[in-house]
Amino acid sequence: MSRKLLYSFALFYPALPTVIFLLSWTNLFIGIPLALGIVGVGCTLCSKFKGYTPISSPGTVLAILLCVAVWITVAGVGGFMWQNEWDHDFRNALFIDLYRNAWPVVSGDEMLVYYLGFWLPAAGIAKIFGSLTLGWIIQWVWAWLGIITALWILFDYVGKIKFSVIVILIFAGSIDIIPALVRNVDDMRSGLLPFLNAVIENWGGIGFIEWPDVMIFWVYNQFVPSFLGCMLIFRCNDARITIFTMAMWLLTAPFSEFLIALIAAYQLIVLISSQRGLSQRLKAVFSSTNILALLILAVIGTYMTSNSASGTAHLNTELLTPGPDRAFYWKLLGCLLLFSILPWLIVSFRRLRSEPAFYLLFIGYLPCMFIVMGDGQDFLSRTVLPLLFFIFVKLAQTLTDYNPKRKPAPRLWRVAFIICLALSSVTPLLDMTRSAYYTSTLPREEWRRHGYESIFNTERAHENFTGPQDKWIFSRTYHSASPKLDGI
Repeated sequence: MSRKLLYSFALFYPALPTVIFLLSWTNLFIGIPLALGIVGVGCTLCSKFKGYTPISSPGTVLAILLCVAVWITVAGVGGFMWQNEWDHDFRNALFIDLYRNAWPVVSGDEMLVYYLGFWLPAAGIAKIFGSLTLGWIIQWVWAWLGIITALWILFDYVGKIKFSVIVILIFAGSIDIIPALVRNVDDMRSGLLPFLNAVIENWGGIGFIEWPDVMIFWVYNQFVPSFLGCMLIFRCNDARITIFTMAMWLLTAPFSEFLIALIAAYQLIVLISSQRGLSQRLKAVFSSTNILALLILAVIGTYMTSNSASGTAHLNTELLTPGPDRAFYWKLLGCLLLFSILPWLIVSFRRLRSEPAFYLLFIGYLPCMFIVMGDGQDFLSRTVLPLLFFIFVKLAQTLTDYNPKRKPAPRLWRVAFIICLALSSVTPLLDMTRSAYYTSTLPREEWRRHGYESIFNTERAHENFTGPQDKWIFSRTYHSASPKLDGI
């Protein structure tokens, strides 16, 4: 495959929702110039890609394409199979609102305020053709395209296409089964159905870390764009690509940008230090790409911060408040690292230890573990994604380099890797079994998650999805809430 085609689509993938948003939600005097700027900068960046990606047998390529298709179908993307409660309830209601209502979506004095970029292409096509069913299909296609594009960038990164990479993408993750058994979860000991419904990756209120193996079953809208964006940034290692991707990414996966911002700063420093003279360094800093990115970040950033839950970010007092009871939460936090990240760090450390990006991501993530935002413990499970994807890249490199005839891996490493993979696979296998069981035993109208017909009618986590209509000043429906003087 042509690198120009592959990387052009990788840039187009997050840019399309951003352009749609700018032209349909934002004041057109602002949205049109920014949308044109995205097209211009995007074309300039795409022109720099040369050459071709690795090739493989048609059978391997077809197997990868089909495997990803089955994976996202079983996960419930598009609603063709069982969808997990809560997360799909909210996201389906949001998608229905995008389909049924004019954009920006407003109800009373509230506006839909969320990282909704993933759904905009599918919702737009559904509105044009007047078919919600078509919208669900396009959601599935959009997710499949995003994952496949990210995988091919990864294959280009490691220099080889191997099916084993799909195996670790689907099955490598948190080793949740050990702490679940230690806690003696009653539901897991009282029959088949309670066992299937026991979400063992739930860490008792302190938070959780979700690898792709679990995230696709719950918050696919963040996993897919984060996966593609991280692969693009890690592969290109170019400040211009990183900063442009961050600007396009804000509407789809904003939490991932907390750690990627550290990578962008590091890459920009490297770029500046490589320039000769003050004028060249200023040109690198104030390039058209950077200026456009800052403007887009400002416009979309003010939209995101108009969300009612955005002002609720605070430190986790359960961890930081002095007292004897805090020991329990510190132990739980230690277990979270021990079973979610550390095994894979150990297995892949030989490749990680010489990577500055790894230390930036790992050290930068530690403070994020103490932050709570909105209604729930999701912040630490979303901000960790760039770190998890970087570890995944290094695991993929190790697997693609492994050749038992030429250079066998140490026996201890192979045993450790197999044990980690076997233990972590319990969680995704449980999710797959739950999906297959309920899809086959319940009528479709019972498992297709339409728990809410509108996101504005939700009771739980309502403020996570909405904000005051008059708070975002760049909206095309914005009207100042300030009182008017008589006679004016």
